[in-house]
This record gives sequence, structure tokens and C-alpha cells, in this order.
Amino acid sequence: MDKHGIFRGDGFASNLWDLTRCVVRTVRWMGSSGWSRKGDSFSSKSSAGTGVEWRDKSLADFSSVGLDGFCEFLEVDSAAETIATFKNDQAILDGRPAATLRKLGRGAVVKLGFWPGGDALLHLINQLAPHPGSLLAEPAPQGVVAVPHTDHSLFVVNTTGWEIQVHLARSAADGLSGATVEGNAKLQPYQVWWLT
Repeated sequence: MDKHGIFRGDGFASNLWDLTRCVVRTVRWMGSSGWSRKGDSFSSKSSAGTGVEWRDKSLADFSSVGLDGFCEFLEVDSAAETIATFKNDQAILDGRPAATLRKLGRGAVVKLGFWPGGDALLHLINQLAPHPGSLLAEPAPQGVVAVPHTDHSLFVVNTTGWEIQVHLARSAADGLSGATVEGNAKLQPYQVWWLT
């Protein structure tokens, strides 16, 4: 931080430049209808016309912007490819990069200039970087922690006091109980599985 604002002169996350080939100079609020005061706090009223447009139309479900519509102004080098842009009624933001992709070695680095709304982040990661062979058919629901191990087993724990349904891609043996777990399985409160 310096006297000119909240970001360093060389840009926020400039230490990731070699990976992302992006730098963030500032953050912008996408809402267009203003802030309203409620008691001692402020809340935003986001414009219904704000969001993200993906070049790959199969990612359209991940277009809502969370965190009350705050997003980053990305400056993108030619080594990174813009894979999504902001759609907004503010001319200064409309069409700016919202997500980039940089191929690096055998992998790729994705930089998001926004936080996806709702619980879309895990689903977006699953779309951009699928993990074939995963025991989970979809990201673990809120309250469930799932930790993959290098031996291809999966440690799963329900951290809540209520039953949660977990969707498995295939049947697996629970190394703790010896039971077979498959399909849309119910994980009891505080229950632990070690799936193989």
C-alpha cells in the first residue's frame, strides 16, 4: 500500500506475472444503480445487466459476479489469452478482460478478475480443470471436506450436525467401515469415509 491507493505501483499480484501474464491496477464495482444505506451499514444494488461473457459458451452458467459485484481491472500481456469479458452498462468496464488463460508447459494458468456468484467457483474449477478418475461426481457440498491422496483414495468428512448427500462418480469401498459407498450416498453427521 502507498499514499496513492490500496495497490502497489507495480500492480496487485504482480508477483504472479510470470505465471499469469496479468496484473491488476485497480478494482471496480460493477453495480450501476448505486449504494444504499441501511442503518449503520451500506449495501449495493447491482444492475441486472452485469456479468461475464465467456468465449466458450458452455461456461455461461458461471457468469454471475459475486462479492457485491466487485471485479479487477486486468492488464493482460500477449502471452495470455482472454477467455471471458465483463458485460456491463459502464463503458469503462464493458468488454474488459474478466478471465484469462496462459498455457505454460504441459498445464495452463487461469486468472479470474471476479469472484463467481453463489457456489459457482468449485463448479467453474471443475469445468476449467477437470479431474478424470475423481471419486466425486461433483464438488463436495458445503459442510463436507474431501481430501484426495496420492494413492487415489479420498478422505471425506461431514463437519456438520446434519446428514448431507454426496454424489459419487463410481462405487468405492470405505476403508474405515468396510462398507461399499455408491451413487448419491448419505454422509451422516460428523461421519468420516476413507474411500478407495
